[in-house]
Amino acid sequence: MNKKNIILIIVLLAAVGVLLISRSCESVEKRFEIFPFKAADVGRIEIKDPNNIINLAHIDNVWMVEHPIKTQAKESQVTRFFESFMTLTASTTFQSEAVSRREFYNVDSTGVQVTLYDKTNK
Repeated sequence: MNKKNIILIIVLLAAVGVLLISRSCESVEKRFEIFPFKAADVGRIEIKDPNNIINLAHIDNVWMVEHPIKTQAKESQVTRFFESFMTLTASTTFQSEAVSRREFYNVDSTGVQVTLYDKTNK
């Protein structure tokens, strides 16, 4: 082999080594979609916190507030809700599930719970 080919092989091996090292240093965190379905598949939404419950239902192509009052929901608000929630992702790498760590992460068990139901109410 001539000197030019040897230098080319060394450069290629170095590039492969750099590539392998950079891949091994990547985060092992994996992300997944929280809502792996389309907004059009949702038939009912329930939003709860410790003091309130709001129920919305998609009836005859119109979003209606069913609780605490019965009225038509603002289409722009429902659209914004879906734009915000349907694109959420979560990590498969959780920091801590220990109750004792809630104060550290500034969370508690009394948060807002959002439940989405499909058109068959499941």
